[in-house]
Amino acid sequence: HLEKDLSFVARHNHDIAILLLEVDSFNDLFLKIGRKGADSLIQQISRVLLKNVRKEDGLGRIGLARFAVSLPTAGPDGATRLAERICQTVSGFKAKLRGETLEISVSIGLYVPADKGSDLFQQCMLKTEEALQLAANAGGNRVHALIESSDPQQVSGLQDVTDFSLDGLLATLSEEGAAAVEDQIPLAMQRLLPLWQAMTAEQRSALLSQIESA
Repeated sequence: HLEKDLSFVARHNHDIAILLLEVDSFNDLFLKIGRKGADSLIQQISRVLLKNVRKEDGLGRIGLARFAVSLPTAGPDGATRLAERICQTVSGFKAKLRGETLEISVSIGLYVPADKGSDLFQQCMLKTEEALQLAANAGGNRVHALIESSDPQQVSGLQDVTDFSLDGLLATLSEEGAAAVEDQIPLAMQRLLPLWQAMTAEQRSALLSQIESA
């Protein structure tokens, strides 16, 4: 399915994003919860993915605890929001074992290519694997995105949008204006969503009043 999607976007010069997802510390989890528990967990994650992808997207399980998703015509912002949403949803899963609560999380590698040449399939495989390993090596429960740019003014050609510093974001906003942080705002708000969910109704009301009066 991925090769078909890549061929389509190359012919029509559309965007495409590739996600590679893996359950963090799956071998340890498997030993603790057993095959039945592990199968149940994989089924839950499958349902999360199926609920979030579009009909035109490709989804497949490519390993014991690994999934690949192709997102034809999806831009970097939409793909990043999707990956963050999946990551946060799975992080809410819990497994019980003899009174102990086991935390469940996934690492996601995201790659958005700029050059859609003849070796695009191999390139996507290598880059999504690289992004996934960077997410896992950073502690898991996160998205690491490698977004290529066709803009010649960008020296590196790759943007790591995995983590953001709220202080850094606010400093950039103050010094350079809203345009400088526009692309980072959706990711920042996704990361802050758990704080909003943890607030009481009174706290939310007070915050909304402050926003309206700002």
